[in-house]
Amino acid sequence: MVLSSNSLGVYNLKDALTKMDSLARRAVYIFTFTDHKRDDGFRDFLRQKEQRWHAAAGPAGYLIIYNLLADMGIYADIQIVDWQSDEHYGSLDEAVSEWKKMHDVADEREPDLREFLFQRLVKDEKGFCMHRQHRQAMISWQKSPSLSA
Repeated sequence: MVLSSNSLGVYNLKDALTKMDSLARRAVYIFTFTDHKRDDGFRDFLRQKEQRWHAAAGPAGYLIIYNLLADMGIYADIQIVDWQSDEHYGSLDEAVSEWKKMHDVADEREPDLREFLFQRLVKDEKGFCMHRQHRQAMISWQKSPSLSA
């Protein structure tokens, strides 16, 4: 089985899908965001702060993946799933440090990151919490068993 979870930000999507299909013996499962909330609006927040800042292209949308698979002769299933999670941080500084690493934020953008997190974190018994809700697509297909002659 091949599993890909929010990891198809590749230069050649067709090659990646072909490789996944060739490696799988039973099935392939791809999980990807459907609502462009991968970063909880952080890149949009930065764009509002400075019009010259441009985000790097992210992973292809789930319909692009699905249609490319169909073009390749792979007829996949799609299931849309809502999920939520809570991320806990002991302090605002801890949250800033983790997000800075996760989103590769330059030092000069740290004040903007701090402001973004300050607006979204909620104080709780563990320190601070970021409640996240997303919609994801699970794109999957089963491999046909080999037919013996």
